Amino acid sequence: MMLNELKTLLGISPDDTSKDDLLNILLPAAIDFVVEWTQNEFTKDEGGDIILPSAVKLAISMMIQAVLTAGVGSEGGAAGMVESERVGQLQQTFRNPAELWTTGGGINGASGGSTAPWFALLKPYRRIRFVPTGGACKRDVLPCP
Repeated sequence: MMLNELKTLLGISPDDTSKDDLLNILLPAAIDFVVEWTQNEFTKDEGGDIILPSAVKLAISMMIQAVLTAGVGSEGGAAGMVESERVGQLQQTFRNPAELWTTGGGINGASGGSTAPWFALLKPYRRIRFVPTGGACKRDVLPCP
């Protein structure tokens, strides 16, 4: 997935470079998250770049949109990150931006676990990995069969 594809999915003009530095940080982080969560290496082109299906690209754009909506990278740095506030005794609770991708951060009612809307797009690409337990596998001998 290239920056220009991400900008198109986010509705950002190709000529608008104001968020390019932030998007260039978020895009590989989101791709890494998706590869880790799905346990899917995806196919790679001859240059070694990951070839992502359209649904995965859409999910990544939704994840990045959630981070942008939360105010990460905006002036002031904490815009949209206040989770709760109490006026008496002045208490504020801030949302952890790292949790946005795993919880949805309240987007469309997503509040916990894999309930964020992008997980529905990623689910068909999730792979199960079996890890042997007990028996013949010894922890000090690698590789474990």
